[in-house]
Amino acid sequence: MFADDAALIAHNHEDIQQMTKLFAEAATAFGLGIDMRKTEVLYQPSKLDSQPHSYAKMAASTLATISRFTYLGSTVTTDAKLDVELQIHWQRPQRASVDSMMDYGETRMLPTK
Repeated sequence: MFADDAALIAHNHEDIQQMTKLFAEAATAFGLGIDMRKTEVLYQPSKLDSQPHSYAKMAASTLATISRFTYLGSTVTTDAKLDVELQIHWQRPQRASVDSMMDYGETRMLPTK
């Protein structure tokens, strides 16, 4: 059995450590394995966090820390800013829609009988 994606969200380092421990225990209880090579941590420190921890451990492994993650076309970054997401959005080809045609006055009336 495979689980493609899971996201654990915590407000501090101790909580994420506890959550990863419980997640690993639950996976083991259900006979699932966690591929540590594919397991990553993206840390978004709070402005109030005076000593940010950018690592987490699961079992005996220190998990890889990343600064940017893209999932289903949306990007999340360590600094929690939207710059990367907006840049990607602006580079996508624009699709014509009824709304955009109406903005430019290009609507046409269909003939009625």
